[in-house]
Amino acid sequence: KMEERENAEDHGVPDMTMMPEITEQAINDNLKKRYIHDLVYVSFSITNVDLTYTGSILVAVNPYKELGCYTTDHMQNYRGKAFGTLPPHVFALAESAYSSLQNGEKNQSVVISGESGAGKTETTKLILQYLCAAGGQASWAEQQILEANTVLEAFGNAKTVRNDNSSRFGKFVEVRLDHRGGIKGAVLRDFLLERARITGPSPRETNYHVFYQLVEGAKHNAELRNILRLREDVQFKYLRPEDGEAHKGRGGEQGKLEALQLALTVLQVPPHMCEGLFKVLAAILWLGNIQFQDIDGERSTLAGEDTEAVDAVANLLGLPLPTAKRVLLERQINVRGNVTDIPLRLPEARENRHAMARALYSRTFAWLVRHVNSCSAPGRAARSLGVLDIFGFENFATNSLEQLCINYANEKLHMFFNNYVFALEQDIYRQEGIVYNQIQFTDNAACLELLEKPPRSLLKLLSEQCHMPKGSDGAYLTNIQGEFGEHQSFVKGSRRKWEEEFGVQHYAGTVSYSVQGFVDKNRDTQQDAFIDHLSRSANPFVRELADYVQDLAPPGHDTSLSSPNSTGTTQRGTSKGRPTVVDTFRAQLQSLVDMLQATDVWYVRCIKPNENKEAGKYSEQLVLEQLKYLGMNEIVRIRRDGYPIHLPTPHFQARYRCLLPHPRPKNPEIQAITAIVNAPKDDWQIGHTKIFMRSSVHAPLEAKRSALLQSSALRIQKWYKGSIARRQYLTWRRAAVVLQSALRGWKERAAFLRLRRAALTLQRHLRGAFAREVAAALREMKRVNQEIKLREERNSLQEKANQERAELENMADQLRGLSCPTSTRAESVNLDNLFDFLADVPTQRGAPDGQPDTHQPTIAEIGDSMERLADDLHQELEHVLAAEMNELSKCHTEAQRKPDGAPSDAIPPPPPSTLAIQPIVPPAPPPPASMTSSYNGVMSASLTNGMTPPNGDVMTSSLTLPPPPAVEPLSEQSPVFPPPPTCTLPEPAGPPPPPPPTTKDTTPPELTNGIIPNGKLSLVNGKEPIYEAVIPRPAPEQGNDPSPPPPPQPTPPETNGYVHVKDAFS
Repeated sequence: KMEERENAEDHGVPDMTMMPEITEQAINDNLKKRYIHDLVYVSFSITNVDLTYTGSILVAVNPYKELGCYTTDHMQNYRGKAFGTLPPHVFALAESAYSSLQNGEKNQSVVISGESGAGKTETTKLILQYLCAAGGQASWAEQQILEANTVLEAFGNAKTVRNDNSSRFGKFVEVRLDHRGGIKGAVLRDFLLERARITGPSPRETNYHVFYQLVEGAKHNAELRNILRLREDVQFKYLRPEDGEAHKGRGGEQGKLEALQLALTVLQVPPHMCEGLFKVLAAILWLGNIQFQDIDGERSTLAGEDTEAVDAVANLLGLPLPTAKRVLLERQINVRGNVTDIPLRLPEARENRHAMARALYSRTFAWLVRHVNSCSAPGRAARSLGVLDIFGFENFATNSLEQLCINYANEKLHMFFNNYVFALEQDIYRQEGIVYNQIQFTDNAACLELLEKPPRSLLKLLSEQCHMPKGSDGAYLTNIQGEFGEHQSFVKGSRRKWEEEFGVQHYAGTVSYSVQGFVDKNRDTQQDAFIDHLSRSANPFVRELADYVQDLAPPGHDTSLSSPNSTGTTQRGTSKGRPTVVDTFRAQLQSLVDMLQATDVWYVRCIKPNENKEAGKYSEQLVLEQLKYLGMNEIVRIRRDGYPIHLPTPHFQARYRCLLPHPRPKNPEIQAITAIVNAPKDDWQIGHTKIFMRSSVHAPLEAKRSALLQSSALRIQKWYKGSIARRQYLTWRRAAVVLQSALRGWKERAAFLRLRRAALTLQRHLRGAFAREVAAALREMKRVNQEIKLREERNSLQEKANQERAELENMADQLRGLSCPTSTRAESVNLDNLFDFLADVPTQRGAPDGQPDTHQPTIAEIGDSMERLADDLHQELEHVLAAEMNELSKCHTEAQRKPDGAPSDAIPPPPPSTLAIQPIVPPAPPPPASMTSSYNGVMSASLTNGMTPPNGDVMTSSLTLPPPPAVEPLSEQSPVFPPPPTCTLPEPAGPPPPPPPTTKDTTPPELTNGIIPNGKLSLVNGKEPIYEAVIPRPAPEQGNDPSPPPPPQPTPPETNGYVHVKDAFS
């Protein structure tokens, strides 16, 4: 949009050197056309005397509104663009200065000048913002530079009649950059802070912004309000609350205080120091509210109602209350080492209070400047780019020492500019012997001579008056009127005020100055006792203010008017060795000019369009006056009619020989180079050592050179990029090989690890399976061993039972033998054995206690005893067999359980039963002649359940007993009963062959819990049964067995309707 407006015919000319007519009115009309269309910038180029650099002057008219052309996108548009390729803009000038700093060897400076309210402060901020953005990636140093501007604007700017944000001090920000263009830090130099504004702003003007921000912020922050003791109902006189016109348009102070606190945080000010700083500001406000009463015209005292103000000052400054009162009401003088306290009269007490406030604020401002320089210290930086924001020319209704110093600074810079643009330029023309038209310009040398030329000048005489013990304003006015009454730049006061004021003819017009307070302001007297008390304050920030001492710095060194180098002495007036305010300011200003002369300077001339600060209003008369004293007409003329571009001949040849065809001579002719662009003879001249050109020659040469360099650069870039690409390709290929190798190795390792994990898993499962098989085999072996053990136990039990039966049988046989003798002959009976046997038989009859049993039993008694003995043996045998069978049944059930604990359903356990042995009636005894046995040596046993299975599968076991010995006739030596025979139970040789099918009843026996009911065990001697053992069904006991009933056994598999009993003993 800016380019579209620039290309319109009725929007004026952006480069004033291209105007067809060069007059002050034509320049004014051109500015007005552009201002109406929101085009506030115009430019024209100049050349530095260093002859190797082309600079520019930018003219900026304050729009008094936001234009929307200062965004980040606009910054990017001007990034890397040469000056003149885009519409004139402050970003274009900042980019040119930044590029020149990177491409050249000299430091750069931007000088911003103009009247108060012309927009110098805003222009300074825009340039700093662009430099921070152009430095590349945002850094902490860049942020600190921007936030430092926020802090200095709050503490150093105030509202004036002409400007709502007027800078009441001068500053030079020197941005330090490294060889790559990155910002490393900044150094700040401040000049001439306006101290009188702290205690007495002029009508329709305000104090410094920070006071209003602090008071407004305390209204919305109870904690801050309590700390600073800033009550809402208190009116502070230093803020001039009665001047409603001055406070019109103020707002948003609370948000500004938050921005100030954030800026202090970015600048690394500790929280306790921030609190101390705000306490000092609050103490200054309370100082203005202290009132004094006169006592006999010789001394003064505090007014009775001012106790709160004095208490607040003492508390905020960290001083004891008596000390604060003594500092306010007394002063100390030192006479030959004797310190004496002298009471202050009423005017002196008031002035002493103002001096204390000015000292506190000026030292606070100096502390901030020093802290900014310490936290953003650039270290070792290659080059610097400085931005000078100096106070504008001022001419108020009442002008004092501050306005004289401000206008003196403007005169100094105006002289520097004229010498830079006009005088020095034309001196070079004369030295080089070229033809040129003499250009007249406004010279302010006479005014500067009046102000500063030693040994007698306005500023020198003022300092001398301050060194006198009884120096006064009237004596100073009398001296200068007598000394400079006839000077061309000195103007005497009017008839009514000739004893109070004088005038100076400045380049911008005549200004009248009131001498009231000149001497005191230049002295800047204050009590050293007050500073001494501050050094013992409980507030750490106040102690630092007291310790801050800085002498007058030499030229080129960082100084600050607000440092206590001019804090006065213990007496009224200054000592001859201590510099005054004017002396300090002169040294600082000369140091600044020397610094600017060592750099390539860019200029921004700010124009104020109207007095009312209204947007869109253009006062032609006001602008015309500014154009006159700024010398715009002469600047445009020397730029267009002169030869602003001049280069040394060797430099010109080396720079443009690339435009000649091959072969190129080392020192080509100047005419051959200029012929390339077909330049007219009047547009360039050859001096003794330099070539002088106008823009009509220089611009085409630069364009052709830039095109050639660009094509060459593209060719070099092509080859370079190809080389880089090839190297990159080789690097990538090597990297790809390495990556492939690593990837393959990774895959192989991953596959190996995966296979190893699989192998471990398989091994684990195989080991588990093997372990389970081994465990199963071990369990089976255990079961087999238990079965073998059970079988052995059963065999032993059966053997024991057989032995018992054999013994019973023997006893029975013997009894039968006794009852039925085989011979009736007496000689056939061994009476001794018989009586021995009978002697051992117990009887039912017993002897009385204590008497021997001499009764001889009868045959009947012996028979009864034998029967009872047989019954006892039968019962004992039955009981033993029942217990053993129950135990075998339990062991068998446990042995047949599955591996998981469930009982096996292969073989049902044998029924727990009792064995009842009933003897069969023996056959008729043989003839008594001899005792023989019918035992044939073979006995068989069978176990049935009371039924015959269909296949006749009855489990039988055979007992082979040895034949009995021959029965010998009874004799006296032979026993009645022979020893029982021994028998062996053969191991089962496998299951018997299945019997042939029969047609017997196939009804299966009734099964209850796997027990065969009503079983019977038979002992057979050959075919003749001897004994039978009946296994009855066990009857459950009601409530006697605490153990739970056995779990239901699974139904055994059916086989033709019956159950095989494989082994009776198993």
